[in-house]
Amino acid sequence: MSFSKNRYTLIATIFALFISLTLLGIEGEAALWDTPVRFANPIKGVHTASQPISGAAWIETGEGVVIIDTLTIPSFAADMMNKIKERGGTVKYIIYTHGHGDHVGGASAFLEDKPQIIANKYLPDRLDKYNYQAEHRARITAEQFNVRTVASKKKWVYPTQTFLGIKTIKLGSMTFELHTALGETDDVCWVWVPELKAAFIGDLLIGSFPNVGNPWKPTRMALRWAKTLEEVRAKNPEHIFYNGAAIHRKGEDALEVLDDTIEAIRTVFDQVIDYINKGVHITEMIHMVKLPEHLKDKPHLRFAYSRLEFFVFNTYRWYHGYFDGNPANLLPGPEKEVMAELMKVIGEPQKVLDRAEALSQTDQAQLGLEVLDVLIQAEPENVKARQMRMKLLKKIRRGDNNLMSRNAYTTFIARDRAFLVSKGVLKAEVKEVKPPYIFENKDEPLFTVTIPGEFVKQAPGNNIFAARAAGSTLSISVNKLEENPDLGQAAQGYADVLKRIGDGRAELGEVTETKLPDGTPAVEFVIKWATKNGVPLTTQALTVYKDGYSISMGTHTWAGKLPDKKILYSITFK
Repeated sequence: MSFSKNRYTLIATIFALFISLTLLGIEGEAALWDTPVRFANPIKGVHTASQPISGAAWIETGEGVVIIDTLTIPSFAADMMNKIKERGGTVKYIIYTHGHGDHVGGASAFLEDKPQIIANKYLPDRLDKYNYQAEHRARITAEQFNVRTVASKKKWVYPTQTFLGIKTIKLGSMTFELHTALGETDDVCWVWVPELKAAFIGDLLIGSFPNVGNPWKPTRMALRWAKTLEEVRAKNPEHIFYNGAAIHRKGEDALEVLDDTIEAIRTVFDQVIDYINKGVHITEMIHMVKLPEHLKDKPHLRFAYSRLEFFVFNTYRWYHGYFDGNPANLLPGPEKEVMAELMKVIGEPQKVLDRAEALSQTDQAQLGLEVLDVLIQAEPENVKARQMRMKLLKKIRRGDNNLMSRNAYTTFIARDRAFLVSKGVLKAEVKEVKPPYIFENKDEPLFTVTIPGEFVKQAPGNNIFAARAAGSTLSISVNKLEENPDLGQAAQGYADVLKRIGDGRAELGEVTETKLPDGTPAVEFVIKWATKNGVPLTTQALTVYKDGYSISMGTHTWAGKLPDKKILYSITFK
């Protein structure tokens, strides 16, 4: 598969889709689990499999197949294995580029041929950590990706061979030169195939600014990351495969991405070290570090997933330690106690609320949020404070198109909203549908639809999604579609999955009672997507039946079970 240069960025990557889903308010899991695996044959002997959150490759050698990464879950990987078998392939080796779940999660689907599984020596430690930190990881994943997760230990497929340094495998007509390295993780293994002049580098590149910093995760090795990319660059590759293997670049384009990313990492790293040496405080430093001017508009360095401030925090943690030079912070007391004392000095909570509001009105919402936090920490159940925080977070989020920070704001807005609903301050608003219903930038469900009582009778039992009592509401999602100028570009590359989702408007058209081919009663809703200015884009048909749904858009149809999936709609049973 080959793309023109200007279509690489955010189009063939996990991040483009996740950004699209996040900004649309679609819970990421729905599109993830419902989107089929896409296959390509970008160069002779190399096949790739990609799905919104993961990518993998297999190389045919004449004497068997070598797989690099395994997709996210076994069901996706099974589709890939079927493709391999259709071509008469036998899996001899699996190589993990690192231990993140979207690279190792599908391995069990490839075990029939009893392949050797090779990885960095430190990869098993990572898989162990995922299980003994399962509760923590579920919590931070929910915040980072704005999805619902359940803490669970997984049955990972551990490598049969591990190593450090360089390991060479020869199979048929191909040589595989494996290099362990440091980068996004401490268990990187990138692969060089000299016969193809191709490098398979996992997530050392991701299609946007490298994920050197992540607010929820351990520190990443920025300097070693740059040096690893320099080792890849020294091979003078004609082809690079990254983001698992979902993205393929070749020729001068491949070298440009490598060169730009190396320069970006090194220049930002150097600035952070310089400011550490000068004693600059971290809260000042994150606003001082900049990308070089000639790199700022590079599409492959956009702050789509990670961002510059996260890089700075990450590098600071690695080279500085926690103590910031303020003796009050060396052995600090519990934050809530300190804030409670400050509130005693301030006196009336309204003073804090008024100041936070004033700062918000002068476009200083972040400062207002930090001022308000004195009250929030001292009185976490102060209703007015939680209302104000929700307002400030919405204002901050409005101008933020970065996936991770935006999701964090969205998570805490949802928590504040749930708190206020529990206190009876907010109520879930259910609107009668009088098509067409136009929404724009609303926190409520995009729209609700009424399902007649006859339909409810066809769904007996206590299924929490489909068999609600008359008058209750089924919320398949309560997130909002927000206006975003970059959304059209981000979604455009997924035309066969999402067509081009609009950037601010949808219209609920006809609502029709119907039946599935097997006679199951169903209700079909037609949703017409348009841009913020009302320019029509595409029409989507959502069919809901007693325990599932299907969606058709353009030439693509996908389906799911209501207890497990979330889409865009709130449905009221009456």
